[in-house]
Amino acid sequence: MRLAVLGFLGCLIVACSSPARTRKVPIGDNPSLGRVEQATSVDRGGDVTVASTTGDDLSWLAPIYFEFDSSDLSAKARDTLARLHEWMAAHPKAALTIEGHCDEQGTTEYNIALGQRRAQNIANYLGRLGTDSKRVRAVSFGAERPAVDGHDEVAWSKNRRGELYVAP
Repeated sequence: MRLAVLGFLGCLIVACSSPARTRKVPIGDNPSLGRVEQATSVDRGGDVTVASTTGDDLSWLAPIYFEFDSSDLSAKARDTLARLHEWMAAHPKAALTIEGHCDEQGTTEYNIALGQRRAQNIANYLGRLGTDSKRVRAVSFGAERPAVDGHDEVAWSKNRRGELYVAP
């Protein structure tokens, strides 16, 4: 009987666990992508599909990185966003999804809120430049989707980011 209960509990734990994570491929981190048509996130695993047929070169588009416990945009981030604003102005049907991410430090609730502030600051900056807010969506994943596995400053610095996904 004891063995049956332990077996049942083991099956229950496996059945309730999260599916295996797949890594996203941020647009700007893969030089082999070249020209980008679209990037779409799939909710179940965060997979990103990138097609390359339109000739609209977005290879320069990279994640926006943040300092510890901050949602302030760096000068480099503002330059990237200014260039993105110009691209969006030239492509009036394009839409943008901004994902705010955090490192694993802090509570789940705090990191969700911080990720949202990061995504919203990116969206607000684009809005101040003139990008239509109806074309921009800001979401937070907190620390739930790390870009880099690890428990040190090197990993954490790569996980404090805003990822930018453009769809035609």
